[in-house]
Amino acid sequence: MFYPDIKPHISPSALDNWVNSRSQFIRSYFAGVKTPETASMKTGKQIHALIEGGLLEVKNKFSHNEETLEFFATEYKVLGIPDSFGVGEDEETVMFVDYKTGKENNWDANKLASDLKMKTTAWLVWSFYARTPPSITGYIEYIPTRWNEATREIEPTGEESVVSASITYTAEELEAFTNVILAVIAEVNEEYPKWLESSADFVNKEDVSEYARLNAQVAELEVKMDEIKERIAGQLDFGGARTAETEFGTFYFTERKTYDYPQDLPIQGGVFTLKETELIAAAVKVAKTKFETENEPKSISRSLAFKAKKKK
Repeated sequence: MFYPDIKPHISPSALDNWVNSRSQFIRSYFAGVKTPETASMKTGKQIHALIEGGLLEVKNKFSHNEETLEFFATEYKVLGIPDSFGVGEDEETVMFVDYKTGKENNWDANKLASDLKMKTTAWLVWSFYARTPPSITGYIEYIPTRWNEATREIEPTGEESVVSASITYTAEELEAFTNVILAVIAEVNEEYPKWLESSADFVNKEDVSEYARLNAQVAELEVKMDEIKERIAGQLDFGGARTAETEFGTFYFTERKTYDYPQDLPIQGGVFTLKETELIAAAVKVAKTKFETENEPKSISRSLAFKAKKKK
């Protein structure tokens, strides 16, 4: 079984966490620390309820909505809940959609190509149809939302949803992805007993206490420094000055310029355009991500981070 003391299955988000955010996986799944429901998570549930109830129109809605899918990669269970999936009007094409919300639509085909959560969901939908479809097409549909100051909640803007990107996985790709799922599960099963046996008893409590105290002081000082910087900036503006020489040092404004670059901007003497180089960079990122999920790292370096507990 897949570390049954904690979780008897792996999900699309868990698989993605293990590959891309190992510390978050350990915190959520090994340690069982529950993430409090955020405003965005609450909004996502509300949006899905509106769609299912027919109160919010979307461009992609299929016959199966919020349906739990459970299938096995050999002896290991994979479980997920696609937002919506089904067969197209041609009664052959199998599709699914992942609804996204937020103030900005930052999804495109390049980002989608390396998304493991999306690929695992495609694998589940493919398995639902007995792994017979020659391909599965997934869509990212963005639903614009905004912050309502009066209700203190996130809500739909009323604008039309946008199909940000789509991707088609072949049966051969999804069959091969089974090995990726099994490789991730094997890594988790190998690391879980080590995590159970690990201990931080040897960590000096005085060092921990001192570090936490200093960290809190730094955070408080940074807030105060930002407030003072804002006042000094206002004073410089009022006096029409760009710099201020003091006995402690010089205060000065820095500028950060942004440009709306044309996508046909020539690069390297006209060999490539800006758009082409961006596509190449995205393709390199996708290829590297795929390689990383299927191969062992050459080396691993670690650095210690600290996240203070929130004051109750």
